[in-house]
Amino acid sequence: MSQCLNPDCLAVNPENCKFCQKCGRPLWLKDRYQAIKLIGQGGFGKTFLAIDHDKPSKSWCVIKQSCPQVSGTNGLAKAEQLFSEEARRLDELGHHDQIPSLLAYFIIDAQQYLVQEYIEGQNLEQELQQSGVFRQEKIEELLLDLLPVLDFIHQKPVIHRDIKPENIIRRAKDKKLVLVDFGAAKLVTSVSRSVTGTIIGSAEYLPPEQQNGKPIIASDLYSLGVTCLYLLTRTSPFQLFDSGEFEWIWRDYLADNQVSEEFGKILDKLVAPGTKKRYQSAMEVLQVIPGNKTVINQPFKTTSNSGTVPKLGAEYYYQMGLAKYELNDYTGAFIDFSKAIEVDPRDAFSYFLRGRAKYKLKDYTGAISDFSKAIEIDPWDAFAYYWRGGAKYELKDYTGAIIDFSKAIEINPQYANAYFSRGRAKNELKDYTGAIIDFSKAIEIDPQYADAYFSRGRAKYFLKEYAGAIIDFSKAIEIDPQYAYTYNWRGLAKYSLGDYAGSIIDYSKTIEIVPYYAIAYNNRGSTKYELKEYAGAIIDFSKAIEINPQYAYAYNWRGLAKYSLGDYAGSIIDFNKAIEIDPDNTTFKKNKEQAENKEQAESKLNSDGAGTAIGMVVGGLIGGPLGVAVGGVGGAMLGEWIKSSGKK
Repeated sequence: MSQCLNPDCLAVNPENCKFCQKCGRPLWLKDRYQAIKLIGQGGFGKTFLAIDHDKPSKSWCVIKQSCPQVSGTNGLAKAEQLFSEEARRLDELGHHDQIPSLLAYFIIDAQQYLVQEYIEGQNLEQELQQSGVFRQEKIEELLLDLLPVLDFIHQKPVIHRDIKPENIIRRAKDKKLVLVDFGAAKLVTSVSRSVTGTIIGSAEYLPPEQQNGKPIIASDLYSLGVTCLYLLTRTSPFQLFDSGEFEWIWRDYLADNQVSEEFGKILDKLVAPGTKKRYQSAMEVLQVIPGNKTVINQPFKTTSNSGTVPKLGAEYYYQMGLAKYELNDYTGAFIDFSKAIEVDPRDAFSYFLRGRAKYKLKDYTGAISDFSKAIEIDPWDAFAYYWRGGAKYELKDYTGAIIDFSKAIEINPQYANAYFSRGRAKNELKDYTGAIIDFSKAIEIDPQYADAYFSRGRAKYFLKEYAGAIIDFSKAIEIDPQYAYTYNWRGLAKYSLGDYAGSIIDYSKTIEIVPYYAIAYNNRGSTKYELKEYAGAIIDFSKAIEINPQYAYAYNWRGLAKYSLGDYAGSIIDFNKAIEIDPDNTTFKKNKEQAENKEQAESKLNSDGAGTAIGMVVGGLIGGPLGVAVGGVGGAMLGEWIKSSGKK
C-alpha cells in the first residue's frame, strides 16, 4: 500500500502507484521516500511509516509532515519554526546511538518534511499497557539507560521539553531506550534563560517553570521523574499531585508495588516543584541511583597499553570540552579536545570540535588544519566541510570557502546554513546574482531565515534592484523586528529611490535599537542634507564623529553641510580632518579646494566692499553726489591696497 501525503486527501493507494489515484499528487517524496501508512498525528503534524528506496535494503524510515492545526499568522509561523528547529536539533544530536538520525529535511509545495531513522519497538506507554506497572528495579534500569542520553543533549545545550512515556521507545534489537520527538526541543542561550517563551510540552509532565514559558535543563529531569511515577502507578500525574497541599502523593497509588525509602527520596527530588530543590543535572542523578554500580565516567574509559592503568576516554574529554565551549571558555575547551585526540587520534569528532574552538579563538589556520583532519578520517562529514569553509572565509579565501560550502551541500542538499554561507562568499567576490540564488535556496529550506533575507536584500541592493531589496529587508524585519542593521539597509534602499522621509524613519529605528551605531547617524545626516536640513544634518554628523572620531566620511559630510550654510572656515576644518584620516581620498581634497576658493572669493568681496564704502563717505564729504561716485571708484582702489597690504 502507498499512503497519499496530501493533508486534504490521505487516500490509500496500491503499492505500485507513483501518483495518488484520488488527488493526482506524487506519492513518493523527492522520488525516494514512499509513505506506507499513517502512524501518528497531533496538533503540529502527521507521522508516516515509509520506505527509503535509495537504500539497497529498502529500509524503513519515518516521514514527519508539518500540518499545524493552529489559527492566526503568528501561531502558524511559530509551528513552522518549531518544525524546522526539530530538524536542526536532530541534525546536531542524531549521531548519538539513542537518538534517531536525521536522514533528510526539505520543503515541497510550501510543506515541510523531515525524514528520520525508524526505531522499531514499543514506546513505554505501550509497554505499560501490555506488561503492567514497572517495578523499582525496572525504573532504576530506565534511569541508568536514559540519563546519559539526557546528559548528552543537555551539554549541547538542548532541552527536550516533552519527555513522556510515548516519546521513549525500547528498541527491539537491543532493548535500549531511544529518546524521540524533538519537535519541542529548545537550544539554551543566555537570552532564553531570562525571556519567557512559548509554552510547549504535554501538560501532565510539565514542571511549573515550563508552564510559565521558562524551561531550564532541570525541567527535563522533572518530566522524566513524573514519567517514572506514572510507570510505577499507572495513574495520571494529575491525580498523583495534590494541588491543594501542593505536594506529590504518588505513594498512595503504589498498591502492591514496593519502592524503597532511599529510591523514593530520589524520585521526590526529581519532581520537586521548586527548581532549586531539584537535581540540576543528569549526572547528579546517576551518582545516587542505588542500581548504579559503575563509576560515572566508566562508559568513557579505555585501557592503557599496559592493560592495567585505566584512563579517561575520548568521549569524556570532548564532553567536558563541550561544556566549556558552551560557557565560552574556548581555551579550556581546546585543551579538553586535545586530550580527547591524544586518547584516540582517529576520533574525527574530537578534531572537528577542536577546530571549532580554534575558530572561536580566531586561529583560523589552525582550525582549517583540524577540520581537514576530521575530513580525512570521515570524508562525509558535512559539518567539517562547512566549518572549514567558514575559516577560509575569515581568511578572505572566498574561492576556497565556496569549494568547501559546495561539498557540504553535496553531502547534505538541505543544509541551509551552507547555502547561506556560500552566498556570502559569492557576495564578497561580487557575484551578486550567484549569491541571490544561494540565499534563495537557504530561504526555501528555512522560510524563517532572517539573515538570508537580509543578505539577499543586500545583494539586490548592489545590483541596484532597490525595490526588491526593500521587500527582502522588510521580510527580515517581520521575522526579527529588532534586526537593527536591516533597518539601516532598508533606509539606504529607500534613499536610492528618493524616499528620503522613509529612509530617515528607518535610520532612526536603527539608532533606537543600537544607539551607538555611527553609520546610521551618518546616513540619517546625509539624508537630511539632501532635504536641505543642514542644521539637523550637522547634529547627526557630529554624533557619528563622537561615536567614531576616525569616521572620515562623517567629517566630510559635516564639512559639506557647513559649506551649505556659508560656514566656509568651519567646512575647511572638517575637510582637513577627513583628509588627515584618509589622505588618498580625492573627493575630500576637491571639497576642501572648493571651500577655500569660496572663502577667498568672499574675503575679496568683503574687502572690496569695505574700501568702496570708505571712498563713498570721503567723496560725499568732498563734493556731494559726484563725489560719492568718484569716491566709490577710489574706494575700490583703496580696497585693493588694503587687500595687498594684508598679504604682506
